[in-house]
Amino acid sequence: MSSYDVFISHASEDKRGFVQPLATALAAMDVAVWYDEFTLNAGDSLSKSIDRGLADSRFGLVVLSPSFLRKPWPEYELRGLVSKELGRDKVIVPIWLSISRDDVLAFSPPLADRFAIQADSLSLEEIAAEVLRVVRPDRHAQLRRVLLSTQLEGKAVNVQPQRVVAGSVRHSVFPKILLSRINLVRHVFLEMLPGTLEETIEDFRRDTHPEQEICVWEAMASVYLDFKRECKPDAARRNAAFNVLLHLSTGPLPTRPRRRWPLLSASDVKFIRERWNQFGVHLPVGITPLAYDS
Repeated sequence: MSSYDVFISHASEDKRGFVQPLATALAAMDVAVWYDEFTLNAGDSLSKSIDRGLADSRFGLVVLSPSFLRKPWPEYELRGLVSKELGRDKVIVPIWLSISRDDVLAFSPPLADRFAIQADSLSLEEIAAEVLRVVRPDRHAQLRRVLLSTQLEGKAVNVQPQRVVAGSVRHSVFPKILLSRINLVRHVFLEMLPGTLEETIEDFRRDTHPEQEICVWEAMASVYLDFKRECKPDAARRNAAFNVLLHLSTGPLPTRPRRRWPLLSASDVKFIRERWNQFGVHLPVGITPLAYDS
């Protein structure tokens, strides 16, 4: 079983300015990243680095940059780069950093025709989101909730959810019943997520699966309202409960949840967990997107 979601193979010159910030952003999105062992220096074997990385990771990122391309890779190393995934359920994803297709074509023609993330036209957060889309599609579907949770815990101060998920609007028109459901969810969480109705609707319009995402938020709202009514929490406990629900909507709670949320009592956590087990839903991955006006 792989220990990591992804490793990053890169030239040593790109570590500080690009790779380290990217690894930090991916970690904030709950991606298990291994990259320290894959800093390539003069004389290192690219093929051995890829082999070692794929042995412990499900995916590999190779940052192709001017520094990477200037290194004297032997021809067999380049063949190894594009053939490592053959016969495996693992994928190598190139990232093009400050290079053109012609540069990659001159370096290795097979690489030029492969899917690649082109870093120059994207922000760091957008690059991380594109990586997430490939290596953890489950997390990508939950991205807004994952980042909200990490922000509330102060772990992702440089990764803004709106910058990551603010892609193009996918659905310009929603039926009125969906708008009503969005408005109800907004009112339930307005204390934690202040914003206008228009801003909230636009957030959901950017989702690939808006109705399924709304279902998750409705389940969170149902449990949250029960908690408010039954446990009479103050503002701090309400915020902590909201964060617990964000975690539950994306996966199981940590083994000792009260260490992470000390403001909540054991009975608080038990109440939220039991209600979530009763009402909670998760966004399925790989479903066909709903279309309203497309």
